[in-house]
Amino acid sequence: MPDLRMRKRAVLALGHLADARALDLLLRLASEEGHALQEQAAEALGHLRRSGHAAVLNVSTAGVYTSGAWVSLYVAAKAALTAMTHSMAAELAADGIRVNALAPGSVATQMLLSNPVEFQEAAADAQLIKRLADPTEMLYPALFLCSDASSFMTGQTLVVDGGMTVR
Repeated sequence: MPDLRMRKRAVLALGHLADARALDLLLRLASEEGHALQEQAAEALGHLRRSGHAAVLNVSTAGVYTSGAWVSLYVAAKAALTAMTHSMAAELAADGIRVNALAPGSVATQMLLSNPVEFQEAAADAQLIKRLADPTEMLYPALFLCSDASSFMTGQTLVVDGGMTVR
């Protein structure tokens, strides 16, 4: 069984990019996400290098494969995290550390459920499976990416989105 430590932090910023505050918010979110990711990676690197089964799992969003309309700031920040997954995989492969990402669709998290009901309904309706995923439905995909069952995977993003990106 792998040692698991998960960091999931997200801020869902609703709005239109034409809003003058959008770029400032996007840069702040991307900067905070990048700094937090770098700090955690540096903190864990020694342990990961000593492990015979090291895996890093980043949590992105399936929204990076959609237009991202009305959640463009959130999607842009997560797209940066997906790009970081690729870079981290390339940089850490020589140390035997695999780096992958999980890209969930609309999941019934506190972040999503704190939005208006109309937004929640639209999020569920954007998927072929017309409901929000229960957070526990992301458990097995996450465990797969952290386990030896995916030992030949690195730099990849596993999309578990209820059909959001199938169009």
